[in-house]
Amino acid sequence: MAGREIFRLEKIESLAREKVKRLFFIDEIEVFLGFQNQLRESLSLTTMTQDNAIL
Repeated sequence: MAGREIFRLEKIESLAREKVKRLFFIDEIEVFLGFQNQLRESLSLTTMTQDNAIL
């Protein structure tokens, strides 16, 4: 995994944590995976495949 991808995943995690703080009764992992899945192609994330999609 390249440094750029690690940076992007860390940023996604940070954004997901902020989103979770504003929502009630939501699973943090679900939000993180949702962000990662939605941004997979535009950010060229290789750690998330289309088969891993939860949404």
